[in-house]
Amino acid sequence: MVGVEVWLNGQRLYSAAGGPGGSATVFITADQFDAGAPAVNLAVSGGQPSADGNTEYLHWPSVDLRVGDEVLVRVVEETPDPPAERQVYEKETELAGYRRNLRVACEWLTDEERRALIRELVTELRADELGGAPDPRRLSGTGE
Repeated sequence: MVGVEVWLNGQRLYSAAGGPGGSATVFITADQFDAGAPAVNLAVSGGQPSADGNTEYLHWPSVDLRVGDEVLVRVVEETPDPPAERQVYEKETELAGYRRNLRVACEWLTDEERRALIRELVTELRADELGGAPDPRRLSGTGE
């Protein structure tokens, strides 16, 4: 199977692949948010469908990097090394996902903004139920 082989300073760390229908991704992140020394990290993760229709996320060991480190990522066709961690996430319905996202977004709104959003959504839903044409402002995301 096609995947990636990751090397650090001339030493092979591991190979990774997402399996049939999946993917593997290599990230190098330079975090300079703190006033102290920057943190540079190499992370490899992937995802693949599980037998029950859910998604399985795969994680290989992450590595802290230093100035001067050399990272080589090679595309390979081989059996990947087993991930250090596997997580299965159950598929949620599209509606459940929208509800979850709306609840998270509402945490950032003031009480008045939440009430205005609810009024706007109810008005739009009623128009849709009555066969009203979609409002082009809604499709553009501007709401104006």
